[in-house]
Amino acid sequence: MSGWQVRRALQRLPLGPDESHSIAVLEERAAAMRARAEELRAQTVPRPQPSQYPALQQELARFMHNLGSVQRIAALLQALQVCHEVCCYLLPLPSLQASYLLDSKPNAAHLAASRTEHL
Repeated sequence: MSGWQVRRALQRLPLGPDESHSIAVLEERAAAMRARAEELRAQTVPRPQPSQYPALQQELARFMHNLGSVQRIAALLQALQVCHEVCCYLLPLPSLQASYLLDSKPNAAHLAASRTEHL
Protein backbone atom coordinates (compact mmCIF):
# COMPACT_ATOMS: atom_id res chain seq x y z
CA MET A 1 0.00 0.00 0.00
CA SER A 2 1.36 3.44 -0.90
CA GLY A 3 1.41 6.50 1.31
CA TRP A 4 -1.64 8.16 -0.15
CA GLN A 5 -3.64 4.92 0.11
CA VAL A 6 -2.76 4.69 3.82
CA ARG A 7 -3.84 8.30 4.34
CA ARG A 8 -7.13 7.67 2.58
CA ALA A 9 -7.74 4.59 4.75
CA LEU A 10 -6.99 6.66 7.88
CA GLN A 11 -9.40 9.37 6.87
CA ARG A 12 -12.20 6.80 6.50
CA LEU A 13 -11.68 5.53 10.05
CA PRO A 14 -14.02 6.94 12.66
CA LEU A 15 -12.26 9.65 14.68
CA GLY A 16 -9.35 9.68 12.15
CA PRO A 17 -7.84 12.99 11.14
CA ASP A 18 -9.65 14.77 8.34
CA GLU A 19 -6.98 15.45 5.74
CA SER A 20 -9.26 15.17 2.73
CA HIS A 21 -8.65 18.79 1.69
CA SER A 22 -4.84 18.47 1.95
CA ILE A 23 -4.88 15.17 0.11
CA ALA A 24 -7.06 16.60 -2.66
CA VAL A 25 -4.73 19.58 -3.07
CA LEU A 26 -1.68 17.29 -3.20
CA GLU A 27 -3.35 15.00 -5.73
CA GLU A 28 -4.17 18.00 -7.93
CA ARG A 29 -0.57 19.22 -7.71
CA ALA A 30 0.74 15.74 -8.54
CA ALA A 31 -1.55 15.54 -11.59
CA ALA A 32 -0.45 19.01 -12.74
CA MET A 33 3.21 18.04 -12.30
CA ARG A 34 2.72 14.82 -14.28
CA ALA A 35 1.06 16.78 -17.09
CA ARG A 36 3.86 19.36 -17.07
CA ALA A 37 6.48 16.57 -17.12
CA GLU A 38 4.82 15.10 -20.22
CA GLU A 39 4.81 18.52 -21.91
CA LEU A 40 8.50 18.98 -21.15
CA ARG A 41 9.34 15.43 -22.26
CA ALA A 42 7.79 16.20 -25.64
CA GLN A 43 10.10 19.23 -26.01
CA THR A 44 13.34 17.38 -25.32
CA VAL A 45 15.63 15.96 -27.95
CA PRO A 46 17.08 12.56 -27.16
CA ARG A 47 20.85 12.44 -26.94
CA PRO A 48 22.68 9.82 -28.94
CA GLN A 49 24.10 6.91 -27.01
CA PRO A 50 27.04 6.75 -26.86
CA SER A 51 27.82 10.45 -27.00
CA GLN A 52 29.06 11.74 -30.36
CA TYR A 53 30.88 14.72 -28.82
CA PRO A 54 34.34 13.06 -28.56
CA ALA A 55 34.19 11.96 -32.22
CA LEU A 56 33.16 15.46 -33.33
CA GLN A 57 35.93 16.99 -31.22
CA GLN A 58 38.52 14.66 -32.81
CA GLU A 59 37.24 15.48 -36.31
CA LEU A 60 37.50 19.20 -35.59
CA ALA A 61 41.03 18.77 -34.23
CA ARG A 62 42.06 16.88 -37.42
CA PHE A 63 40.51 19.62 -39.57
CA MET A 64 42.30 22.37 -37.65
CA HIS A 65 45.58 20.47 -37.94
CA ASN A 66 45.24 19.88 -41.71
CA LEU A 67 42.87 21.92 -43.90
CA GLY A 68 41.97 24.54 -41.34
CA SER A 69 45.50 25.28 -40.16
CA VAL A 70 46.55 28.90 -39.84
CA GLN A 71 49.18 28.48 -42.56
CA ARG A 72 46.66 27.04 -45.06
CA ILE A 73 44.08 29.71 -44.34
CA ALA A 74 46.71 32.44 -44.71
CA ALA A 75 47.83 30.92 -48.04
CA LEU A 76 44.22 30.75 -49.21
CA LEU A 77 43.65 34.39 -48.33
CA GLN A 78 46.83 35.37 -50.18
CA ALA A 79 45.70 33.43 -53.26
CA LEU A 80 42.27 35.05 -53.10
CA GLN A 81 43.86 38.47 -52.85
CA VAL A 82 45.89 37.78 -56.00
CA CYS A 83 42.77 36.56 -57.80
CA HIS A 84 40.90 39.66 -56.65
CA GLU A 85 43.64 41.91 -57.99
CA VAL A 86 43.63 40.13 -61.34
CA CYS A 87 39.85 40.22 -61.63
CA CYS A 88 39.31 43.78 -60.43
CA TYR A 89 42.30 45.56 -61.92
CA LEU A 90 43.15 43.69 -65.11
CA LEU A 91 39.93 42.26 -66.49
CA PRO A 92 38.09 45.58 -66.80
CA LEU A 93 40.73 46.67 -69.34
CA PRO A 94 39.30 46.36 -72.88
CA SER A 95 42.46 44.86 -74.44
CA LEU A 96 42.62 42.19 -71.74
CA GLN A 97 38.94 41.33 -72.13
CA ALA A 98 39.50 40.80 -75.83
CA SER A 99 42.47 38.55 -75.13
CA TYR A 100 40.32 36.50 -72.75
CA LEU A 101 37.73 36.08 -75.47
CA LEU A 102 40.31 35.00 -78.04
CA ASP A 103 42.70 33.08 -75.79
CA SER A 104 41.34 31.51 -72.61
CA LYS A 105 44.85 31.27 -71.09
CA PRO A 106 46.76 34.54 -71.41
CA ASN A 107 50.31 34.27 -70.16
CA ALA A 108 51.85 36.32 -67.35
CA ALA A 109 53.77 38.55 -69.75
CA HIS A 110 50.57 39.49 -71.58
CA LEU A 111 48.86 40.31 -68.27
CA ALA A 112 51.76 42.51 -67.15
CA ALA A 113 51.93 44.28 -70.53
CA SER A 114 48.20 44.97 -70.54
CA ARG A 115 48.38 46.39 -67.06
CA THR A 116 51.29 48.73 -67.79
CA GLU A 117 49.64 49.94 -71.03
CA HIS A 118 46.62 51.27 -69.16
CA LEU A 119 48.26 52.71 -66.05
